[in-house]
Amino acid sequence: MSKQPPSPPSRLSEADPEFLRLSLCYLEGELSAEGLEKLQAQLRADPAKRAAFVRLCLTGSALIEAVSEGAASGTGPGEDKTKLDAGAAWPQSNDLNDAMVLPAVVPDADPPEPEALTIPLPAAARTSSQPRRRWLLAAAILLPLMLACGLWAWMGSRRIVVATLEKAVDAQWDGSALAAGSSLAQGQHLRLQSGFAQVAFMNGAEVVVEGPADFEIVAADQGALHTGKLVAHVIERAHGFSVRSQNVIVTDLGTEFGMSADRDGTGRVEVFQGSVRAESPGTEAGGVQQQILTAGQAAQIAQSGITVDSAGASPQHFVRSLAQSPAPLDVVDLISGGDGTTRRRGTDIDSMGRVGVFKQVADVVGDYVYHRITGTSVLDGCFVPDGGRGPVQVDSASHTFAFRATSNHSLRNICTGGPIPPLTGQGAPLLTQYAGPEHSVLYMVANRGLTLDLAAIRRLHPGTAIKSFHCLVSSIFPWARTHARASLDVIVDGESRFQKTFANEDGAFPIEAALRPDDRFLTIAITEAGNSPPVAGTMFADASLETSNGATPSPTTP
Repeated sequence: MSKQPPSPPSRLSEADPEFLRLSLCYLEGELSAEGLEKLQAQLRADPAKRAAFVRLCLTGSALIEAVSEGAASGTGPGEDKTKLDAGAAWPQSNDLNDAMVLPAVVPDADPPEPEALTIPLPAAARTSSQPRRRWLLAAAILLPLMLACGLWAWMGSRRIVVATLEKAVDAQWDGSALAAGSSLAQGQHLRLQSGFAQVAFMNGAEVVVEGPADFEIVAADQGALHTGKLVAHVIERAHGFSVRSQNVIVTDLGTEFGMSADRDGTGRVEVFQGSVRAESPGTEAGGVQQQILTAGQAAQIAQSGITVDSAGASPQHFVRSLAQSPAPLDVVDLISGGDGTTRRRGTDIDSMGRVGVFKQVADVVGDYVYHRITGTSVLDGCFVPDGGRGPVQVDSASHTFAFRATSNHSLRNICTGGPIPPLTGQGAPLLTQYAGPEHSVLYMVANRGLTLDLAAIRRLHPGTAIKSFHCLVSSIFPWARTHARASLDVIVDGESRFQKTFANEDGAFPIEAALRPDDRFLTIAITEAGNSPPVAGTMFADASLETSNGATPSPTTP
């Protein structure tokens, strides 16, 4: 909320006549209960009138003092009239608190003055009337209030810093731009049109915000996500950190969690480590008021409450870190739903673009259609390559590639580790080695093609450049055929970046395909080379994307 500039004290001659009448009646002790209520309402509603009321009280106090001095000297107060109306020396404060309640006036009673409020006057002035004593009493009450309210206004004008903007990557701000190292105060909003910002809270929690987003700094241990996405990393001493949105409050119980919020109040919570408590004020039928979510779980948020999502958490839904990756990104982990660092394995992809764990099929027949893959952002689609009808679509941007004519058949699903059937051939021992947890295996049988979305992968690692695709390739045939051959194509946006035809007896070989910053789609395709039916199984061992900070992997055969 923006701070309003203090209102200058209004001259009494410019004040509302009804307001002046109520104020004077109050100070003279002649204000009814109804009048007191009207005066109180006006003071609460109008800062200028609060300033005028304080000025009136001070004027009365100064007038009493001047009259007292005049009575003793015989000169009277006339010589100080200009001082009372000058206005330049009056206090510049927030005057009265808008929540202040005026003490009720009892016109018929003359309450004894507290000894602490008695102000000695010269002998000639001690015959002053009851209203004069009320002027002094009102001034004695209001002056401490003025000082307190002035202090309150001064404190309100100060920024209470509770967080710091640690890092910003490709950030486009809606409003004033913020630089890394900027202090963030309570009530401050981070409005990102695009890009990413990393915020460190004073209690030790860190939040990565992904634009477009509106994230508010609430306190040293709380934020508010109005729209957008974030991931919170909460260390042990920061346990209890919370983020609220329109329909949920998520409180850390020792964890790393992701959260999204839309303008209509819907959203999502995913837990990557530890657990959280999600609380919702939902009242509609079927809504859940509170839900404990543990690592791997996710929930949908709506006005009706919290609904656990059986699909679970996906690291690809959120950007978890702005630190540039120190190592190559694991392609199998990306295919299996990770962000290239979580070592996920065991996902299958069938010929229709479905992702999961499926029973292996004996025969796959192509339909000359490029099938989009849903449920994982980094996988764009898959297809059965057959150039017998002309160029084949290889990505969702409709890029095509001129493959050779094939039988339009394939075997098995695309596998990423897991239960790969026992195989024979030159590469079988290599499969045994790289199928272990410390390595990775992508297995495809000709004729199959798979396309990754490089832009989606870059989004998961802001500021990290992807330089090339690396892996170790070996033929693995379901049946031992000494002269079986296959052709490997690595295609980027419809353009060939690597091509090799190889036989079973050739053994394993490394490949590298360079990638440019503006490349969008990476396609890996295996086609038969004179074999019908297709038998050319191919293993991609330790497939990775080398980043600008990563070291080039060097897989070797046993």
